[in-house]
Amino acid sequence: MGKYLVLGLGKSGLSTLKALQELSKDVVGTDKRSIDEIDFGNETKEDIARLKESIIKEDKVKEKIHEFDTIVKSPGISYENEIIEAGLSKKIQIIDEIELTYNYLKPYISCLIAITGTNGKTTTTTLIGEIIKSAGYFCHVVGNIGNPISSLISRVKKGDIVVCEVSSFQLEGIVNFKPDIALLLNIAPDHLDRHKTFENYINAKLRIFENQSEEDIKVINYDNENCKDISKKLSGTKLFFSTKESLDDGANVIKDKLVMKQKGNSIEVIKKDEIKIPGEHNIENILASICVAKTLDISPDTISSTIANFYGVEHRLEKVGEYKGVTFYNDSKATNIEASFTALEAVKSTGFKEPLVLILGGMDKGEDFDEFVQNLKQFNAKAIILGETKSRWIESMNKNNFEEYTSVDTLEEAVKNAFSLGKTVLFSPGCASWDMFSSYEERGRIFKGEVIKWGRD
Repeated sequence: MGKYLVLGLGKSGLSTLKALQELSKDVVGTDKRSIDEIDFGNETKEDIARLKESIIKEDKVKEKIHEFDTIVKSPGISYENEIIEAGLSKKIQIIDEIELTYNYLKPYISCLIAITGTNGKTTTTTLIGEIIKSAGYFCHVVGNIGNPISSLISRVKKGDIVVCEVSSFQLEGIVNFKPDIALLLNIAPDHLDRHKTFENYINAKLRIFENQSEEDIKVINYDNENCKDISKKLSGTKLFFSTKESLDDGANVIKDKLVMKQKGNSIEVIKKDEIKIPGEHNIENILASICVAKTLDISPDTISSTIANFYGVEHRLEKVGEYKGVTFYNDSKATNIEASFTALEAVKSTGFKEPLVLILGGMDKGEDFDEFVQNLKQFNAKAIILGETKSRWIESMNKNNFEEYTSVDTLEEAVKNAFSLGKTVLFSPGCASWDMFSSYEERGRIFKGEVIKWGRD
């Protein structure tokens, strides 16, 4: 039967440990933190007690590494981790949660839809799930979106549809994982601290297509040059989406209407002015969702009405509100430079009040800030910077003669200062959250709390 080690006990790791316990597998879990430091979330007292019984210290794992047949690692743990390296030296199978879960779900689910890309994953994953549910299907929306896919192991039913957001980290650990429909939304430099090179990052993303058959669907962004180049190397059924080009098969924009073309037939889905979420990047996300919906033969009316009533997701260009004459947007999910620039463009399209204040900074992922800083000038923006990358931001701003910045030590200070500096405030950090917060969700919630607190004083 084999013995499992779950390495890393964050949200997905705990979910995996619990799922393997429910399957009566021989399993232990470990984390660099002590048991008292692990966040068990909303688990019951009984489940927490059961989970704790299976947790051992890392130094004990090192002694017993030869006993394990499979290590299921947390996506955040790299292959340079000493336990992973020890496991590889013993020829122990190293997989990720999505690979483990896929092998259990495969006999049950009618369709697996997987979404990856540098930006837009959560919005697109959520919207696809909403469209499928609106069409009357039973659908699970899981993965890197915050609801671990392993939570499905004990509750999946025959014929269910699974929509799964997957990251480059998760895709590193697949073997058989095979989506029926795989989406590649875009590719721009990200996670270079982990992947070391852009090429390695691209190759990790490409693994989403690795096991697909000729009949499986690949949905790809035709406007993104990296994606377009990649598509030329892929065989099988491909559907493209584009905001710029007229496509023979796929979704594109024609005279401010989002249109789906299939086998010569053109179907108008929705007008741009009926869409609630701002930004050209969200038009791309919606077009990708339309491709999936039409592949599932969902009616244009269902697709259109769902899109028209979709207001986006929390922490992604989320309008917090207007306080003391200042409008605040929470874009905490912007964990890379490309995402922050996209957010700036989206806020610009709303006709924002000047001056604009951008709050930046967080954990260093190895990205170059110079081009972003140079582009800030066109927005007549001011910046407030904080976090681990603060000194790097200051260096880049000084180098590029951008003088309109303030540095602070806390998010509370950033929000307090923002009230006096601008009329529109965009919290779009462009960096990961883990230097000061447990997640981008926690970072976003704290930001919103500070806005409300200082807005009411």
